[in-house]
Amino acid sequence: MAELLWCEVKVAAEAAKLELVAEAFQAAGSGGVVYDDPAILNSRLYAADEVFSDELLQNIAETTGVKAYFPVDDRLGQRLTVLKAQLGQVLGRTPQLQLRRIREDDWSQAWKTYFKPEKIGKVVVKPSWEEYRAAPDEVLVELDPEMAFGTGNHPTTRLCLELLQELVSPSRAMLDLG
Repeated sequence: MAELLWCEVKVAAEAAKLELVAEAFQAAGSGGVVYDDPAILNSRLYAADEVFSDELLQNIAETTGVKAYFPVDDRLGQRLTVLKAQLGQVLGRTPQLQLRRIREDDWSQAWKTYFKPEKIGKVVVKPSWEEYRAAPDEVLVELDPEMAFGTGNHPTTRLCLELLQELVSPSRAMLDLG
């Protein structure tokens, strides 16, 4: 069985154009994108109990941009040509694409290093591969990150969990309408 390779493609872009750049990546056939924006850590208000791993802090991008992954196959050259043309229109300049090959087995596990237990008040959301010993007053939610949910670090998730902790009591009936 041949080893599957992926091409990581990254382009620098000003923050105001990140969404347009992401659309260009998706139009070229990427299943999703990653935003590299070092300003995110400076602009977000963190709870006193939030901790970042040294590995995460060392891997924060120095420049703002977007990256995506494409399979290394006979269509890659055409995809990159289309992508470069679309990015040129969006950015108003010839884009400099940074390319890096990644082996499937490395990529399929590497993302897990960035997900650690997330403590929101007395609720702790943790992926299954991370160890965490909950305190007696904590509620442990073991949930593996997926495309739409699972980390507990999205602002709306945090706000909902904080609000639920204020409103819910053992005597209160609740209905989750999804």
